[in-house]
Amino acid sequence: SCGTVHLVEAAIFWWPVYRLSALAKLLTATVSCIGVVMLARILPKVLQLKSGEAYQREVSARKEAQTSLEFERNLLYTLMNHLPDAIYFKDQQGRFLRISKAHAEKFGLSNPTEAVGKSDTDFFTNEHAQQARLDEQIIMNTGKPLVGTIERETWPDGSETWVSTTKAALRDKEGQLVGSFGVSRVLS
Repeated sequence: SCGTVHLVEAAIFWWPVYRLSALAKLLTATVSCIGVVMLARILPKVLQLKSGEAYQREVSARKEAQTSLEFERNLLYTLMNHLPDAIYFKDQQGRFLRISKAHAEKFGLSNPTEAVGKSDTDFFTNEHAQQARLDEQIIMNTGKPLVGTIERETWPDGSETWVSTTKAALRDKEGQLVGSFGVSRVLS
């Protein structure tokens, strides 16, 4: 529209069309005002854009965090899939959130995910399940772990195993109690 105004002004020299000139100027002024309003809206966002170097630093930091996360996941994977001890994480109601491969094998499961949402009552006799639940409640009420406790596990088929168990409170990243976790080692 700005270019049109200049063309009309040049044409006025040979052909007097002042109303057309005024209309072109009005159109140009309107478009300019709209442009100013739009610019005023987006300018703060544009000014907040980071420099290329800042984006490079952020990308590098994210790649480093991703590498660290993958390393931590591999450590957990190794622990959960290769240690012969039973490792478990439970919610506040005593339901399994995750168990190790060895624990799944002990329960007769083909995959550790089959235990998710289940509790000790699904695998042990009531006697053992009730004692385990009581231990978890004590841990969650006091926040103190039970270390190296010798337990008798009683199974539905009537068999027994003896384990050394360490249980502790499971907390989220804010420190809030979200359940319990433990490690049990079969005693020979």
